[in-house]
Amino acid sequence: MKITNVLLSTLLLIGFSVYGQEDNQDKKVTINPSEHEINLGVMNLFGLSLPNQTSSGGSIKSIQGTDLTQYKPPSLALGYKYHIENSALRTGFGFSNYSAETKSDDPKQKESYSEFAIYAGYQYEWSFPRTAFYIGLDAIYETKNLELVFDQKPTYYEESTKKHQAYGSRPFLGLRVFLNKHVSFSTESYFYMRWYTLDLKMVDDEGAELGKSTINGSKMQFGALGLISVNYHF
Repeated sequence: MKITNVLLSTLLLIGFSVYGQEDNQDKKVTINPSEHEINLGVMNLFGLSLPNQTSSGGSIKSIQGTDLTQYKPPSLALGYKYHIENSALRTGFGFSNYSAETKSDDPKQKESYSEFAIYAGYQYEWSFPRTAFYIGLDAIYETKNLELVFDQKPTYYEESTKKHQAYGSRPFLGLRVFLNKHVSFSTESYFYMRWYTLDLKMVDDEGAELGKSTINGSKMQFGALGLISVNYHF
């Protein structure tokens, strides 16, 4: 989360430093985006990180039956758009990675999480002075991995892993605000439609398998709020 905050501050600093160097353009003139656009941003600023999955009864009881589509911790994103008149083709990827553990050794609990997503899509936009509204649709593929360890030796030890893969689509709407003809900020909101596969595995301290299952399903949900992106147009 500290890295996310640093990146967000950096994005704001870059944007407003460039804005300060802007010549005195007529602010009533509509700025049309250049052909190429690079996006660097932070997604899911207000998304929830993983809750405490472990408990005195063992971690696996609390995560059984859940899927990782509901977890959207903050992640970094890099994208590219190719503009054609009032529309654009877009692609990009996002990633997140973190780990944590309790300070107490009895029991000792650890969790680690990683996520990678890639997308490609199309958007159509309406331009106004300094701003633009747009809508569109992305095709998306994502993979997530969660590892949990509950260590209360010598009485109990358990390690569980969840591997999630999903594909689907996400309609979106967005708002872009130009600082000048080369730099803009944007935000977007998504509605996800996914089909996923979830592999769940549990082992003890000797590596012996305690349980294993595979779940296939589908889910529709709104994405976590909070995307801010600084964009460079050229």
